[in-house]
Amino acid sequence: REIERKDFIAQLSGLIIKDHLFFYALYNSREVESTQAITALSAGTPANPTLLGTQYLTDRSTSPFWAAKVDAVIVDGQRLEFTIFDTSNVTRRNIFGTAASGRRYNPVTNDPGNYAGTTVFRSGGLNYVGRYTGTFTPWLTLSAAYGRNKDRDNTDASSTFSAVTDTRGGRNQAIGNPVSNAILNQDEREFYRGDADIYVNLLGSHHFRGGYDRETLTTSIVSQSYGLGQITLVDGSAGDQFGITTGQYAQVRFFRNGGTFKSTNEAFYLQDNWSLFANRLALQLGIRNDRFINRNIDGQAFYRSGNQWGPRLGFVLDPIGDGSTKVYGSFSRYFFPVAASTNNRLGGAELDQNQFFRFNGLDANNVPILGQQIVPTGGVPCPEGTGTCTVTSDGQAGDASTLIDANLKSQSLDEYIVGFERRFGRRLRVNVFGPYRDLNQSLENASINRSVRRFCAENNLTGLTGGRSCAQIYGAATN
Repeated sequence: REIERKDFIAQLSGLIIKDHLFFYALYNSREVESTQAITALSAGTPANPTLLGTQYLTDRSTSPFWAAKVDAVIVDGQRLEFTIFDTSNVTRRNIFGTAASGRRYNPVTNDPGNYAGTTVFRSGGLNYVGRYTGTFTPWLTLSAAYGRNKDRDNTDASSTFSAVTDTRGGRNQAIGNPVSNAILNQDEREFYRGDADIYVNLLGSHHFRGGYDRETLTTSIVSQSYGLGQITLVDGSAGDQFGITTGQYAQVRFFRNGGTFKSTNEAFYLQDNWSLFANRLALQLGIRNDRFINRNIDGQAFYRSGNQWGPRLGFVLDPIGDGSTKVYGSFSRYFFPVAASTNNRLGGAELDQNQFFRFNGLDANNVPILGQQIVPTGGVPCPEGTGTCTVTSDGQAGDASTLIDANLKSQSLDEYIVGFERRFGRRLRVNVFGPYRDLNQSLENASINRSVRRFCAENNLTGLTGGRSCAQIYGAATN
């Protein structure tokens, strides 16, 4: 892999109104080019391999980055800030040397081969935040912030033909569109927060701090197979999992999922930084409450965390009193929301079905010519189209009340830290500390289809549940 990068950076800052209005701006012009050769082992051994060129990729991006910030001091103690930056990026990838191009990449001569197609990747977006800070008295400061963050992860190929994998004769060769799915993913985070700082002297000095923050995450995502779907060419055999024992066939997997999904995360907190005994002992006493809500494609909440209380406790002790030594420790409990991507996979209307046809050759674009449709073992009527399919997801949004366990708890982590620090003169400081973290709950995403189908087969579970067999419920495709 080779990468070449060229950057030009310009910065400008200064005052607009003396003592009151200031600005800063940055512009980064970027040109990034890279090449990547992909090979596969076609013969020989890992110690003495014969390599087969499969793809040669060239990527190019010329998207700039820019940012700006404005600070306004309205009067003493009253300040406004606004920050904006753009991370938008477009990368064009030209693909050469695939089997479908007619001339493969040659790893010996480094000949890229014939042009096969172009894929465009779009990422990043516009981000901004505004902040107010007001100091009204020496003991009271109020602050507030509002902002939006935008991001995207889009993939678009120049070819609209199906992705085709040829496994006949023991091969595993991509001969169609090198990109399986068109993907459109747009994310937006909107947030606001308010905080108050209060300073009090009572049995020592206190810095009370409290606040509230709320964020709304909106994800718009569409993922859909190109062409007829993702096509796999297969030799029928006695042990075929779909019961197709003779001839060659095409398995056509069509996948589609998407929609707009929202999550809301909010929290409030209160803490006291309490300094005692002429600053020889400092206590951090705090509590935070987090609440999370995830919604499905229809806007119905399928997960509500309720109140989740997380302590924030800590101490710092100066046993000698001269600032040279300190002993410290802390305990905190953190709660983590369910990932926004879960809304799409769990709360979306995902369609994932497989159809099976006799294979009658390839056309000029390496698209399989489909013959008579085949009824697979465990097949059911196709949710979309005609005939019989194996079905993983039927394209219908699930009932929000049935998507998760009613007693599901959020992920949480307990963290303990104990440490000792000692200064020796002005130039040497020794710090020894030990953290311990305990993961209380964890939410994992896994595909269990193959394991469940194997369990059903080994235990002869051939009966029907809700009119469908084990193999039909846990369909052939995995993601």
